[in-house]
Amino acid sequence: MNDENAEPLSPAEPVPGREDTADDVAAWLVERIQRVTPHAFYAKTAVREVEEDFGEDFIVADRNDHASLRPDVLAAFAELKPAEIRWNTRSKSWWLPTPEQLEAFREADERKASKKRAHVAARGEPTA
Repeated sequence: MNDENAEPLSPAEPVPGREDTADDVAAWLVERIQRVTPHAFYAKTAVREVEEDFGEDFIVADRNDHASLRPDVLAAFAELKPAEIRWNTRSKSWWLPTPEQLEAFREADERKASKKRAHVAARGEPTA
Protein backbone atom coordinates (compact mmCIF):
# COMPACT_ATOMS: atom_id res chain seq x y z
CA MET A 1 0.00 0.00 0.00
CA ASN A 2 1.36 3.38 -0.89
CA ASP A 3 0.38 6.68 0.64
CA GLU A 4 2.18 8.81 -1.92
CA ASN A 5 -1.16 9.93 -3.38
CA ALA A 6 -2.51 11.09 -0.02
CA GLU A 7 -2.67 14.84 0.40
CA PRO A 8 -0.06 16.07 2.87
CA LEU A 9 -1.36 17.89 5.91
CA SER A 10 0.04 21.30 6.62
CA PRO A 11 1.06 22.18 10.13
CA ALA A 12 -1.28 24.47 12.02
CA GLU A 13 -1.00 28.12 11.12
CA PRO A 14 2.15 29.43 12.76
CA VAL A 15 1.72 31.59 15.82
CA PRO A 16 4.02 34.62 15.68
CA GLY A 17 6.95 34.19 18.05
CA ARG A 18 6.19 30.52 18.69
CA GLU A 19 8.43 27.72 17.50
CA ASP A 20 7.07 24.28 16.63
CA THR A 21 7.80 21.63 19.26
CA ALA A 22 8.26 17.88 19.23
CA ASP A 23 4.70 17.67 20.61
CA ASP A 24 3.41 19.65 17.61
CA VAL A 25 5.12 17.28 15.19
CA ALA A 26 3.84 14.25 17.13
CA ALA A 27 0.25 15.56 17.02
CA TRP A 28 0.60 16.15 13.29
CA LEU A 29 1.94 12.60 12.85
CA VAL A 30 -1.05 11.06 14.67
CA GLU A 31 -3.46 13.06 12.51
CA ARG A 32 -1.56 12.14 9.35
CA ILE A 33 -1.64 8.41 10.14
CA GLN A 34 -5.36 8.56 10.86
CA ARG A 35 -5.95 10.44 7.63
CA VAL A 36 -4.33 7.85 5.34
CA THR A 37 -6.19 4.93 6.92
CA PRO A 38 -6.83 2.25 5.70
CA HIS A 39 -3.44 2.63 4.03
CA ALA A 40 -0.08 2.48 5.75
CA PHE A 41 1.89 5.66 6.44
CA TYR A 42 5.56 5.04 5.76
CA ALA A 43 8.32 6.43 7.97
CA LYS A 44 10.18 7.63 4.87
CA THR A 45 7.14 9.72 3.90
CA ALA A 46 6.79 11.02 7.46
CA VAL A 47 10.42 12.16 7.47
CA ARG A 48 10.05 13.91 4.12
CA GLU A 49 6.81 15.67 5.07
CA VAL A 50 8.05 16.69 8.53
CA GLU A 51 11.17 18.16 6.97
CA GLU A 52 9.07 20.05 4.39
CA ASP A 53 6.41 21.28 6.84
CA PHE A 54 8.30 21.72 10.12
CA GLY A 55 11.93 22.01 9.05
CA GLU A 56 15.07 19.93 9.17
CA ASP A 57 15.53 20.55 12.91
CA PHE A 58 13.16 17.64 13.59
CA ILE A 59 15.19 15.20 11.45
CA VAL A 60 18.33 13.33 12.50
CA ALA A 61 20.49 10.58 11.03
CA ASP A 62 19.93 7.17 12.63
CA ARG A 63 22.70 4.67 13.36
CA ASN A 64 22.62 3.54 9.72
CA ASP A 65 22.89 7.16 8.55
CA HIS A 66 19.28 7.21 7.29
CA ALA A 67 17.08 10.23 7.91
CA SER A 68 14.79 9.69 10.88
CA LEU A 69 12.51 11.66 13.17
CA ARG A 70 14.23 13.06 16.25
CA PRO A 71 14.01 10.84 19.36
CA ASP A 72 12.01 13.46 21.28
CA VAL A 73 9.44 13.56 18.45
CA LEU A 74 9.12 9.76 18.57
CA ALA A 75 8.84 9.85 22.39
CA ALA A 76 6.10 12.51 22.21
CA PHE A 77 4.36 10.45 19.52
CA ALA A 78 4.51 7.31 21.69
CA GLU A 79 2.81 9.18 24.55
CA LEU A 80 0.22 10.85 22.34
CA LYS A 81 -0.79 8.14 19.89
CA PRO A 82 -3.88 6.02 20.44
CA ALA A 83 -3.08 2.41 21.34
CA GLU A 84 -4.71 1.32 18.08
CA ILE A 85 -1.93 2.79 15.93
CA ARG A 86 0.48 -0.02 15.15
CA TRP A 87 4.02 -0.07 13.78
CA ASN A 88 4.95 -2.55 11.05
CA THR A 89 8.67 -3.21 11.43
CA ARG A 90 9.00 -4.98 8.10
CA SER A 91 7.49 -2.16 6.00
CA LYS A 92 8.59 0.61 8.38
CA SER A 93 5.10 2.06 8.47
CA TRP A 94 2.33 2.96 10.89
CA TRP A 95 -1.21 1.71 10.34
CA LEU A 96 -4.60 1.47 12.01
CA PRO A 97 -6.03 -2.04 12.20
CA THR A 98 -9.70 -2.82 11.72
CA PRO A 99 -11.81 -3.69 14.79
CA GLU A 100 -11.54 -7.36 13.81
CA GLN A 101 -7.75 -7.15 13.65
CA LEU A 102 -7.67 -5.38 17.04
CA GLU A 103 -9.73 -8.18 18.59
CA ALA A 104 -7.38 -10.78 17.12
CA PHE A 105 -4.40 -8.87 18.60
CA ARG A 106 -6.09 -8.76 22.02
CA GLU A 107 -6.78 -12.50 21.90
CA ALA A 108 -3.21 -13.27 20.84
CA ASP A 109 -1.83 -11.01 23.60
CA GLU A 110 -4.01 -12.76 26.18
CA ARG A 111 -2.90 -16.21 24.99
CA LYS A 112 0.73 -15.11 25.20
CA ALA A 113 0.26 -13.65 28.71
CA SER A 114 -1.58 -16.78 29.86
CA LYS A 115 1.20 -19.00 28.51
CA LYS A 116 3.81 -16.87 30.29
CA ARG A 117 1.87 -17.03 33.58
CA ALA A 118 1.66 -20.82 33.27
CA HIS A 119 5.39 -21.06 32.57
CA VAL A 120 6.24 -18.88 35.57
CA ALA A 121 3.89 -20.88 37.81
CA ALA A 122 5.46 -24.16 36.65
CA ARG A 123 8.87 -22.86 37.65
CA GLY A 124 7.53 -21.83 41.07
CA GLU A 125 8.36 -18.16 40.54
CA PRO A 126 6.13 -15.50 42.05
CA THR A 127 3.89 -13.73 39.54
CA ALA A 128 3.98 -9.99 39.16
